[in-house]
Amino acid sequence: MTRSDSLRHRSRFVALLILAVATNSSSSSGQSALSFSLKYGPHTVGYRSHEMYDRTRNIPKDTVAVTGEPVSRPRPRPIHVSVWYPARKRPGTRPMTYGDYLHLFARPLHFASSDDAGARTAEEEVARWPMLLVRNPGVRIPERREVLKASIARERNVPTHAFRNAPPNDGAYPIVIYTAGQDGPSFENDVLMEYLASHGYIVFGVPCWGEAGSFFLDTRSLEATSRDIEFVLAHARGLPGQASQRAALMGWSCGGMASVTVTSRNASVDAVVGLDASIRYLYSNDALRAMFAPPRPYSTPTLFLEQGNSLMRDLARAGADTVFTFFDSLRYADAYVVTLKNLRHQNFASMYVRLAGAQPFAFTADPVLASAGYETVAKYAVTFLDAYLKNDGAARTLLASRPHDLGLPDTNLAIVRKQARRPLPTMAGFTSALTERGWDRVAEVISRVKASDPDYTIDPDSLENAGIRFVESERLSEGVGLYRLYSLLHPADPRAWNGLGEAFEQRADTANAVASFREALRLRPENGRAANGLKRLAK
Repeated sequence: MTRSDSLRHRSRFVALLILAVATNSSSSSGQSALSFSLKYGPHTVGYRSHEMYDRTRNIPKDTVAVTGEPVSRPRPRPIHVSVWYPARKRPGTRPMTYGDYLHLFARPLHFASSDDAGARTAEEEVARWPMLLVRNPGVRIPERREVLKASIARERNVPTHAFRNAPPNDGAYPIVIYTAGQDGPSFENDVLMEYLASHGYIVFGVPCWGEAGSFFLDTRSLEATSRDIEFVLAHARGLPGQASQRAALMGWSCGGMASVTVTSRNASVDAVVGLDASIRYLYSNDALRAMFAPPRPYSTPTLFLEQGNSLMRDLARAGADTVFTFFDSLRYADAYVVTLKNLRHQNFASMYVRLAGAQPFAFTADPVLASAGYETVAKYAVTFLDAYLKNDGAARTLLASRPHDLGLPDTNLAIVRKQARRPLPTMAGFTSALTERGWDRVAEVISRVKASDPDYTIDPDSLENAGIRFVESERLSEGVGLYRLYSLLHPADPRAWNGLGEAFEQRADTANAVASFREALRLRPENGRAANGLKRLAK
């Protein structure tokens, strides 16, 4: 087995461990296993289902079609998108039932049929879905499937809070892009999405599908889902009036990991919510971690809602991380970790709360604890989004307060908060920190920054590029200040002293120019740039 195969095998094992779901034996109809008693917001919730295609990508030819035959010709990548939005209720209309969502279920990279036969097929697909059948060892799969069918029958006629195709309210609203967990459908977290829409958000649900079908914990699947998110985000921002609206990414499990991936490379994302996001467990995977390496400092406000620690021993045995290394690495983002001590991994998605049952360790089946925990997830999610997408000062205060102030028992939660450090370690960030002091006060400003952020630095190439622009455009005060900053941050880099010498030379400051070139030669004796500078000055 190659190292790559070993990583994939380990990651798949971890995925099965943290995504394990069992079924419930209850068969009563009309009473959901999830009790959600939070007061909804002022908006009626509309729902629309969209079958979209990203025509910039094709499904690989080795994909198997719905008929079971290999794909013989390329076809655009399908993405089933659920949309919940503030709406106007039509008189006499009834809300959707949960069965309306279930009948949209289809295998990855396929759409469900809208007729009665399609509804029956969708329920059969749910009953065969591996993510709902991997647990309850000792119970044969046919028996598990029958129990799952009973759970589907129980939930099918339960009313939801959404009205299909209700006319949307006028005006624009902040955007939330929700991404499901491994192989999950776009409606996976229907209750939370309806709750957010009622509070004035347009929510887009995205499935978590791999490059050629099922999602595996590898870079190809993570990239495929990440690009799905980017496609839907671009679509959402392209709707009338939405271009200037703030946007958040939210995801459960693998979807939460993909949300961080997109955010790390997309400065237009304004907030992130991870629902027991898999980046919590897989950051030590070198290949996956490379996808989180941002081209810019990660500075997006982020909320992580996490399960209790009861699963850590099993995760450690499976090779997963037990320390939240990614969160520990964050320095320039407002960041929060809220650990819900009574919840397990599957409790963060309403589909699993509705259909799952008792398990050894992967799910809290007690309906009171499960429902109360899910309400806590919803409270923190909407409070965080209000704070960072709507600039709600009261919500920001609640995030900094005890859980009791949100009406939650302190004993069930543990909270860790980080305040973003500023300035950002970028040219733009440092320039903003100069304010009225100007480039001649660089040493004073960087000393003050380092006092609160000892590891503060800026990429040398960024400093060199900015310095060249200043000097070539004869903005010599900025050029000297910039290269002085460079030399303070990277004193062993000859380029800093070469640039500083040339900036002083153009200002006719011979003494400082000579000193700078000499330091560059000391660091690199074969430095022709510095030697030529000294020759020019000697003349």
